[in-house]
Amino acid sequence: MDILDAVRILRPGTCWNLRGDRLEQANDDSPRVDPPTWEEIQAVLNKHSYKELRRSAYPSIGDQLDALWKGGDALADMQAKIMAVKAQFPKPE
Repeated sequence: MDILDAVRILRPGTCWNLRGDRLEQANDDSPRVDPPTWEEIQAVLNKHSYKELRRSAYPSIGDQLDALWKGGDALADMQAKIMAVKAQFPKPE
């Protein structure tokens, strides 16, 4: 997720451009609204960043399926790895 994705969440139905560190609403037919604050944008980025961090830290789907197929200790080890990633990158409250 990037800044413009966060702005789309905060101001649905509007289009924005990022020029340096300045947000500008696109010159289109969408309703004119004030840009979100950087604090609002950062809050959305923080709320969604755990997903990307988890995605890159999880074992591959192939490895997960292999552990599921093998069962027993392999499955228990895989579950422990997944739970460790969830603990490392918890969902924000």
